Amino acid sequence: MSTHSPSWNEAIPSARQYAIHLPGPLHDQFGEIPYDGAEFSFAAPAPILSMEPRDGANISADFESVKITFSEAVDKVSVQNAFQINPLIYGHSSWSTSANGKFEDVLTFLPNTLFEKGQ
Repeated sequence: MSTHSPSWNEAIPSARQYAIHLPGPLHDQFGEIPYDGAEFSFAAPAPILSMEPRDGANISADFESVKITFSEAVDKVSVQNAFQINPLIYGHSSWSTSANGKFEDVLTFLPNTLFEKGQ
């Protein structure tokens, strides 16, 4: 029986999807572990520094935009393609640099219509 313990020399890069495949059979100190060979997958969280409005916050009817500030550079097209609001609200996105930013770190989503009560 062989054992492999991965070691990381650096942090897992954020905002990426990862898959891990463990070749079977697997064993622990008591014997073989039932395992169907399926891959495990996870997504590393996006490097979000702040978000307006805050998650779960109530917003007023005249609220105009959603702003997400990132702590590191991100693939802008990927972020915009992954961004969604439920229920669906159409609008447009733009990027800007925050006061202390060194790159375009703020995504602003401006909806075409005002948010309705309960959205």
